[in-house]
Amino acid sequence: MIRITCPCCGVGINAEERLIGQTLRCPKCLSTTQVVRPKSDDDDLAPVIEPNYETRAYDEDKPQPTDCPKCGKVIPAQQYLCKGCGWHVKLEAYFEDLTEEALAKDDEPKTKMEKWLEEQLHDLVTPRDFLIASGLCAVFVGFIFVVAGRIFLGALGGTIVGLILAAGLAFGWIILMRRFGALADPKREERLQRERMDQRAKVARNPGRGRGVSETIATPVVTPPRAASASSERIAFPDDEYDDDDIDLFANETDQPPKSDSPDSPDSSSQPASKPSSKSNDDWLNDLL
Repeated sequence: MIRITCPCCGVGINAEERLIGQTLRCPKCLSTTQVVRPKSDDDDLAPVIEPNYETRAYDEDKPQPTDCPKCGKVIPAQQYLCKGCGWHVKLEAYFEDLTEEALAKDDEPKTKMEKWLEEQLHDLVTPRDFLIASGLCAVFVGFIFVVAGRIFLGALGGTIVGLILAAGLAFGWIILMRRFGALADPKREERLQRERMDQRAKVARNPGRGRGVSETIATPVVTPPRAASASSERIAFPDDEYDDDDIDLFANETDQPPKSDSPDSPDSSSQPASKPSSKSNDDWLNDLL
């Protein structure tokens, strides 16, 4: 049933669903009214409008690369560490070990002296710092040589001797810095190649750790197969001690070994004559059985 209201007098009228769309007469005021379907709660809501446009991302919405505030090098998008100077934009701190130059040096092979220097230095001390500090010390020691020479050997002779010692000290310092990798060494590649060859030679031949690579394994001696034996030769089984030809399972334990027929045999004279067992002993044994 559908309940409608008369628009003239406001009387409620009950009508069947089959009368939807038809007109009825009000029983009170006799005015005509049309039977309509009552509105539901969903009819009060606005209709859903489907979007008919496509979303599009603009270049302004994408992350953009930025410039390093310290060195001005471009930092890629969504990154905060400058590869040029090691400055971190968000943390606001330097990370010199993560620069391109530091990472490239770590990948390069190093000589023994370079590795030793790297182990001795502190984490915050670089080979360049060691070069500057050692250079200042060498200059100070050279000045001490010149002053000591002028004091003990005179003005002219002491100056000459002090300069010679200072020149020798400077030459040794340059050679040492080249070996440590603090200065450019023209023979570094040659020295590195020689150390590699020495290392390979030690690995190839180490007398303290077994056989070397150059040694060959001795080939086993192949023995020719034995000729087939005669048909009378027995086949050797794994269990030779249980051969049925050697053990008689049904042998009489009371049998005596055969005596020698020769009169000279000492066993025949020394052994006493065996006494026959009495008949009574056999009887009581049979009763027990």
